[in-house]
Amino acid sequence: MRVPSRYMPTYKETLTWESHIVPYIFLFVLVGWLVYTIWKEPYLGLFISGMILVIFLISSMLGSSLPNTMEKLIKERSNEDIGTFTRSLNYRNIDTWIIRAVYEEISNELGYDKPLPIRPSDNLEKDLKLDDEDLEYILTHIFARVEISVENIEKNPYYGKIETVGDIVHFCNYQPKEV
Repeated sequence: MRVPSRYMPTYKETLTWESHIVPYIFLFVLVGWLVYTIWKEPYLGLFISGMILVIFLISSMLGSSLPNTMEKLIKERSNEDIGTFTRSLNYRNIDTWIIRAVYEEISNELGYDKPLPIRPSDNLEKDLKLDDEDLEYILTHIFARVEISVENIEKNPYYGKIETVGDIVHFCNYQPKEV
């Protein structure tokens, strides 16, 4: 008997040492260059420091708020959850692990403070503002969590036709399990 999907492990991304140290090296070089510029050309250095601060403040203020369309969707779907999502699919013929993995990975990728209840009819580009790169990232995590094979992916009838969240569920359900 298979373990219920609520006990499915989350995807844990393994990071290499390069992914940890490269940003720090970049930051160290940037700060060193800024200190050198302030030492050699104080006015230019202070101007650049001020511009970096202004850009940082503006980007943090703009990036922290939810887009109006997402706020509207959250309010409209306040009583929906993964159960509503599952019932709107033919869950007796679809692996429940796939349903849960799709729901959770898309929610994680959206990355809003408030959870956005997802519907199978949600268009990835228009409604959720996800592009092809996001889709590839989401599918990688789903395949790893549910242990789906990536071989012969081109033979999947949904290959190249994924437009909605429901299409992702059907695409993943059609792929064979890893052996």
